[in-house]
This record gives sequence, C-alpha cells and structure tokens, in this order.
Amino acid sequence: MENFKDHILEARGLMDQGKYREAFDQLVDRHPKNARDLFNKISCLVDIGFVLRDEKILNYVIYLLENHGEELAIVPDYAPYIYLNLGHQYANMGALYSFNDDNYGFYKESVLDRAKSCYQRALKQKDLPPSLKNEIIKSQVSIFLALGRRWEALEATQQCLELQENQIDITDRKLSLMLELSSYNSENKDIIQKEVWHVIQNILENKEQRDQHHLFLEKKQWLEKVLSTEKREDSESYPHNSMETEGDFEHYYVGFTVKNRLYLNICSFCSRCDYALGDRAVFDSRNIGINREEGSYYKLVSGFNRVKERYLAGRYILAMACWKEGNLDIAEMLAPMAKLKDFKSMSLRENLLETSFLIGWEILEMVASLLALYLGKPLLTRGGLEEFFYHGGEVRDFIQKNPNPSLHAIFNIHYDLSRGMYRQLSWINNSLRIPFSDDLVLHSQEQRPLEEMVILLYRQIRNVLIYLMTLFDSQESDLGQDRDYSLFPFRMPEDLVYR
Repeated sequence: MENFKDHILEARGLMDQGKYREAFDQLVDRHPKNARDLFNKISCLVDIGFVLRDEKILNYVIYLLENHGEELAIVPDYAPYIYLNLGHQYANMGALYSFNDDNYGFYKESVLDRAKSCYQRALKQKDLPPSLKNEIIKSQVSIFLALGRRWEALEATQQCLELQENQIDITDRKLSLMLELSSYNSENKDIIQKEVWHVIQNILENKEQRDQHHLFLEKKQWLEKVLSTEKREDSESYPHNSMETEGDFEHYYVGFTVKNRLYLNICSFCSRCDYALGDRAVFDSRNIGINREEGSYYKLVSGFNRVKERYLAGRYILAMACWKEGNLDIAEMLAPMAKLKDFKSMSLRENLLETSFLIGWEILEMVASLLALYLGKPLLTRGGLEEFFYHGGEVRDFIQKNPNPSLHAIFNIHYDLSRGMYRQLSWINNSLRIPFSDDLVLHSQEQRPLEEMVILLYRQIRNVLIYLMTLFDSQESDLGQDRDYSLFPFRMPEDLVYR
C-alpha cells in the first residue's frame, strides 16, 4: 500500500541534493488522502516554486488551496492556516511578478488584493493563538508597504507590538516608518521624531537587548542632528495639543473615535489618547507643489477643508447613532441640520446610521476633484473616483506612471471599496440611494450590522484623507523605496509535519 509520507520524505531528500525538478515530478501526481498529506505536499511545492522562481508551480499551489482548502477550513484548527497560506501564495506571486514589472503590485488588481482579503479572513477566525495572529498582521504590514499604504502599515506594526512586546524586527520597522513619514508631515514632524527618540532610548537602556542595539544607533545619531536637546529631553504625559474630556458624551465620543481609529491624525504610534484633540490632518502651505498664480492652491486648501469638515460631521452623526448609554435627544435636535430622511418605519438610530453612511460616500466622490486639481487634470463632472482612476475599464496611464505612494494608496483603498474586499459597502451605497427597490435590498448579501459597516467605511475614508494630507504636504517622488515584496514560507500546524 502506497505511503504518502515516504513520497514526502523522498522529495525532501531530493531537494536537499538540489534536485528540485525531480522532487516536483515525485509529488505532482500524488493524490493526498487527508489534510496532513495535503499540507506536506503543498509545503514542498512552495519551496520548489521559490527556488525555481516558477510561477506555474505557485499557481498550482493556489489551485490546491482553493479547491481543497474550503473543505479543510471547516475544521477550526485548520481554517486560519488555509487562509494565511493562501494569502502568502498570492503575495509570493506578486513578488515574482515584481522582478519583471515594477508596477505590477499596484495596477494588475489581482494577487496583492487577494492576499489582503485572505489575511482578513484569517484574522476573522475564532480563538486565534496570539503568535499566529501576530504572524498574520506582520504579513499585512508587508502587503500594505507593497501597495504604498504606509500609514496603515505603521498601524499594523503597532498592533503586532500590542500582541507581543519586544519584537525587535517589528520595532525597528515601526521606527523606520515613523521617521520616513515624519518627513511627509510638517505639522507633526517634531512630535513623531521625539516619540522615536524616547523609544530608542528605552531600548538602549535595556541590557537584555544589548545584542540588538546596533539596529538603533544610526537612528539615534540622525535624531541627535535634527532634534534640539530641549525637544529630545522634553517628556509629555499626553499627546501634543491634547485636552481633558468633559461630560459623559464627550468622554464617550473620544473613546469611540480612538477605539475605531477614526481620528484624522497619527495616533498609530501613541497609546495615551484618553485625552485628545485628535484631528490633525493639515498640510503646510510651503510644501504644496501646485501653481498658485492660477488660484489652484487656494481651491485645493478650501476644498480639503470642506472635505475634512464633512468627515467630522458624518463621524459625529455616526457616534450619536452608536451611543447606547444615553438618550438621543441631542440627535433629534441635530436631525434637521443633518437632513435626515423622513422614513417613519425607521428608528432614529437607523436614520442616523444611514445618513452618516451616505455622507461618507459623498466624501469619497469629493476626493476626485481634489486629486484632479492637484495633478492638473480636467475636473470631472460625474463619476467621482471611479471615473478619475479608470477609463474604459483600464487604469489611466497618468495614475500608473505617477510616483507618489500616497496616490497609489488612495487608488488601492478605492479598489477595496469598489471591487475588492470591502465592496459590500458599495452595494449598501446603491441600496440606500434607491431605498424602495426590492432588487437592491441587502438581505441576499452576507449580513453584517449596519453600525459595523458604517464604522468600516469611515475608517477607510479616514485613511484616504490622511493619504491626501501626505500627498499635498510632501514632495514624494520615489515609489521604489517603499516596496516590500517579501517571500513567505508555507505555514502549517507543527503536529502535521512529516518527519
């Protein structure tokens, strides 16, 4: 009787000798009989595909995972590994393609976006071990960086450190990102750099991490040159420009905004936000590369401020709708100002949520005009971001050739909302705009609470506005330095490994 374990061990022996093609031939036509056989076969094929740089082998791995993985995902212990590894293989495909096409990761709209979706599904699995959850989030960091989404990569590094402290590699990456992003944020530059300085000082004072000190000495020397002694030694109990909350609702509102990451600022590196004036998305007028003689500069500033104010209003209505501890008398007073729809069959809370959602989608449409103005393109009369980014179904040439990482990040967030892992938000938007059409009711879709979906929408809008701020407040020019096409190994439960 054929023993699959023997074939696995024989293939590993051939790989140890450098005979990767022979190892592939040994396994390709062998049919796994159980989960352990499948995991071990795929593990070998991934290693072979890496060494041979063979995209066909990795595509075959994806085929195996997609066709058999759903069956195995029924088993709770296996599910996170299925989605994690599927995300890894899509990320690996992006890495292989990047060797030949430097812009592949941004505009082919396939492998890296699928990788993001798979990691998201892995994170949704119940009872994830902290070490596995940490690995999934670290993988997301690499994907965000490959897509130009650096602020979100910074937030993900903070999540990793909250799960598991003293990860020197993640701390190093986090501090490097903070220093890079500080140069694109004039308003908050000193605050970010000072925070990096204090983290480095704590690391250098830790004798147990002495063998890792060399990773941070160069950063320390650089900060000594750009930060005055007074600023380096200044220690704040709370973030810059913070204030103490007053009253139950104000305290709730700050907590709601911080918890759901809805402030327009850089709180991803700071955990002291029970006090907050959190909206710091402003840009330095000296850094905007736009023709001021034609009035474009003033249109850009006023347009950005209008978008920001609209976001603050929509976020306030959202917080009102989610406030369960108090009554909603204030919301009833706010209703005329918010132009709430008069649906008698709806509760005030539902009305507030729907209004907040529609305001959010209007904000996204307003962003297209700001981008067109900044890039010197004709203003759009209709179509919003969809028309700005696409023409005839294809990504516009000027978007593909633009070197700004922040523009690429906005493009990718729009893709998530219109075609990618958050496209249900687009369906909700269509449903709310035509509320009496039975064809568009969402009962046929995967149901998630509307509150959760509106918060998700506002988090994505928040990211768009931060990338807009970064785009306007900097002279970004080199997309290549932000790439991070990592290669990921196959991961499986230790008890399934054939030895």
